Amino acid sequence: MIKEALEYIASNYLTAKEEAFGKHSIAQFLRTTAPKQIAKAISNPDLITAGSPGQGRWAILPWVAVFYPPVTTKASKGYYVVYLFSEDMSQVCLSLNQAVTPFSKEFSNKEAHNKLAEKWL
Repeated sequence: MIKEALEYIASNYLTAKEEAFGKHSIAQFLRTTAPKQIAKAISNPDLITAGSPGQGRWAILPWVAVFYPPVTTKASKGYYVVYLFSEDMSQVCLSLNQAVTPFSKEFSNKEAHNKLAEKWL
């Protein structure tokens, strides 16, 4: 179920990026269908799933994430597990990501990177 969803995205995303973003079927799949399929596969009602093809335009790196609500419920805050696609769609990685939004609003990129390193190293 997860494999099929990820393969569908990887196989169709680059072509979709050449078309209008709006309510494109791949964008909708990333927002709704893929997260639902992952939620069903992991079968844990305490977790939240979400996906993003971008906001207002196609993302370079689309993703589908799993959030643990005591830590975070969105990709712009906290840390979370995420399926992250490569730009050319040749790879998808399951990784633990840290949101940089809280740091990037307050600091320059270099300072934000240093603050994250201080927090986790």
